[in-house]
Amino acid sequence: MYFVEDEINEYHSPELLEKKRLDELYFNEEDADADVLYKNAPHELEYILMSADLGRIPYILHLAHTYYYGLRGEKRDLQKAFDYFYRAATLGDLNAKVTVGRMLMEGVGVQKV
Repeated sequence: MYFVEDEINEYHSPELLEKKRLDELYFNEEDADADVLYKNAPHELEYILMSADLGRIPYILHLAHTYYYGLRGEKRDLQKAFDYFYRAATLGDLNAKVTVGRMLMEGVGVQKV
């Protein structure tokens, strides 16, 4: 039997509240504190990877910047950064399209064209 109390408990579970907090941070970046976005928390990186796999552009761009600048304790990997920028560009993000073009022209992370 389904109880309303179960729905309330599920809605207020720590995992769901954490995911909701992350969504609010990434989708309202102008209001977010950058230190919170880039702190080294493995469970947050796992959630970001999962959300990027679902095609959510803010998370894809976050991973692109993570690898481009070597954030979150990750090593700088320009090829991975290019791959994430390219993915965001193919999903229609204008800034990612510009970044991909610049990286191609300058040969950053890819062979120069």
